Amino acid sequence: GLTLLNSNGVSVAKITNESIVNKIDTGASSKSETLNKYTTNSIYLPTSTPGWSGSTCPTFMIDCGYMSANSTIKIVAATLSATFPTSVTGYNGTASLSYSNYYIRIRITCNGRQVKIWQKYSGSGAANVSDTLTVNETLTIGSTDLPEGRYVIYYELYRNFTSSGGTSGSSANFSTSIRDAYYNYNKPIDKKLIIGNDGLFNRWSDTNYLISSTNGFLTRFGSYAFRVSGSGVQKSTDGGNTWTSL
Repeated sequence: GLTLLNSNGVSVAKITNESIVNKIDTGASSKSETLNKYTTNSIYLPTSTPGWSGSTCPTFMIDCGYMSANSTIKIVAATLSATFPTSVTGYNGTASLSYSNYYIRIRITCNGRQVKIWQKYSGSGAANVSDTLTVNETLTIGSTDLPEGRYVIYYELYRNFTSSGGTSGSSANFSTSIRDAYYNYNKPIDKKLIIGNDGLFNRWSDTNYLISSTNGFLTRFGSYAFRVSGSGVQKSTDGGNTWTSL
C-alpha cells in the first residue's frame, strides 16, 4: 500500500489492498471521561442438574474508533460493584447459587484481538462485590504489540457460579455499577483519507466525513447526514443518532 505522512510523521492518507471496515472512524478525535453508570445483568440456568457451573461477566464497553500511530489511550482505575443473586426460582423449584471467586478486568482490543489486559483476582465467595482495579498506564499506538486499528476498552467483572439444582430455564437479574473509571484517548490528527479494496473513507473533522463502501454510502456535515444502505435512503438532522426514511 501507499501511505502519506504530514510533517509530524502522522498518516493523513492511505491506499491499501485491505478492507476499510475497521479503519472507519466517525467518533471523537479525543475524549476524556469518568464512567459512573449502571447496567442490568442476569444469570441463566439452562438445566436443573445439581452442581451445574456457569459464569457471568457484566461488561462496560468504550469504542475508541480507529487509532493511527502516535495515538494514545490512558487508563487510570475503575471500581466495579454488584450484588449477585443467591438463588433462582423457576417453574419447577428454586436453585441456590454459590460463588468462589471473581476477577475485575480491564481489557483493550484492536480489531477484535486482545492486545492488553489488567486484572485483579479475589478468592471471596460473598454475593456482594465492590473492588477497585488501579492501572495508571498510558499506551501509545504504533508498535508491533499495539498496531494501528480499531480500539475498544472493556471493563469487566467476571465470576463463576455453581447451582444446587431444582430449577431450569430460569434467570435472576442483578445490577452492576462502575464508578470513578477515568480514561482518555487522543488521536494526533482528525483529517484522513483511506482508500481500500472495498471502499473509501474521507474525514475532515469529528462531524464532517464521507463513507462509500460495500455497506453503502454515508455523508455527514455537522448535524445533517444522508445515507443509502440496505435499509433504504435515509436522512438525519441530529448527527446520525436517529434516521428518517425518504
